[in-house]
Amino acid sequence: MGRQLGRALGLLLVAGAVAAASCCVADGRRALYCSCNLSQ
Repeated sequence: MGRQLGRALGLLLVAGAVAAASCCVADGRRALYCSCNLSQ
């Protein structure tokens, strides 16, 4: 069961990173309001 939880957390982390990166690319100048800015 612990392995499934770790895998779910990993997928969530990857999804968050992808969302942040795409947000950065899509936003461009408005990256200040972007979620990717929070992770830096």
